[in-house]
Parts: sequence; C-alpha cells; structure tokens
Amino acid sequence: MRRFAVLTTIAFATALVAVLAVSAANSRAQTPTPDALQTSAVPQPATFPADARIGFIDADVVLSKSKFGQTSQAQMKELAGKLDAQIAARAKEIKDLQDRIQQQQAMVSEAIHRGWLKDLDRLTREAEFLQEDRNLQVEQLNRELVQAFEAKALPLVEAIRNQRGLWAVFTVGQGSNVVAWHRGLDLSGEIIQRMDGSAVGVAADPQPIGSR
Repeated sequence: MRRFAVLTTIAFATALVAVLAVSAANSRAQTPTPDALQTSAVPQPATFPADARIGFIDADVVLSKSKFGQTSQAQMKELAGKLDAQIAARAKEIKDLQDRIQQQQAMVSEAIHRGWLKDLDRLTREAEFLQEDRNLQVEQLNRELVQAFEAKALPLVEAIRNQRGLWAVFTVGQGSNVVAWHRGLDLSGEIIQRMDGSAVGVAADPQPIGSR
C-alpha cells in the first residue's frame, strides 16, 4: 500500500501557500473574532462510499475552517498589517515632502531646496527597502506556517487513508488539476475534526477495504 501516493506534499503546499497569500494580501480586512472562529461550520459531506479507493481534501477548506489554519491566517494578517502600516507611514512622509517642495521651492534658498531633495531621495530608498523587507518577512512566515501545517495535517491524512483502505488522497481547490469529483469522497471535515482534536477516530471506525 505504501507504493500508492498518499498526498503530494508539493500539491498540498501549493494550495496552502495560495490561501495564506490571500490572507496576507487582505491584511487590512477585519480579523475574525474568537467567537466567529469557533462558530465556523465544518463541512458535512455526503456519506463516504464504502467501496471507494480514493479520497479528496480541499486544502482551502481545511485551512479556513480548522482552528490551526485560522490561527495561521491570523498570524499572516497581523504581520502583513503591521508592515503595511510602516510602509504607508513612510509613503505619507514622502507625499508630504513632495508637496512641500512643490509649494515652497520658490520661497526657500538653494541649500534648503537641495536638502529637501536629499531627504526625498533617502525616504524613497527607505520605502523601497521597507517593501522588500515586508515581502521577505511575509514569505518567510508563509513557509514556516506551511511547514507547520503540513507537519500536523499529513500524518492525519495518512492515518485516515490507512484506516479507510484508500489507495490515494488528492487535493482539490486552488492549484488542483481535478476537474470533477464525487462530494462523498471529501475528507476535509474529517481532517478538520482530527486537527482540532474533536474526533479521535474515523466515523463508524471503517475497516480497510481488503478486510471487508
């Protein structure tokens, strides 16, 4: 059974990176309150077919509905929001100085004017550095969160695959090549329950297909 693909780490990581990237891009959006996070509905798929040999996981759903995933997205939003605020503050400084130069350059000495231009050049370079540093920090946190998410989720996926006697588990959602699939094969809710510690075993404790 080991020779069959369980879950492609690259595909899973791609889906998670895409979702976390959206979280960073929407960093100024309101972060969900704890009550809102707790009441997020876990997907309830159709009955899993007894003779199924494969399953699917929607990484987008797992990341958005699990407590672990919600915490990860909140971390991304917090970091990106803090860094974006620094960039916005520097941009305001640049705009204010540009306005001052435009409005007062005819009223000040050449030396003062040159000093303003030097300050503008410095602020512009600092703004560029802040943007580059922001991107690097967000990418680094994204990698760390994806690694932590995979370390928690992938063993659970393998455990479910083994208990259900499946040949393979695939991802759907962003970055997936799956065109159509039976909703009863969705294991996302089961993964969420296990990640959140609200379920110890697979529902109805299914036997591996070969033992039925």
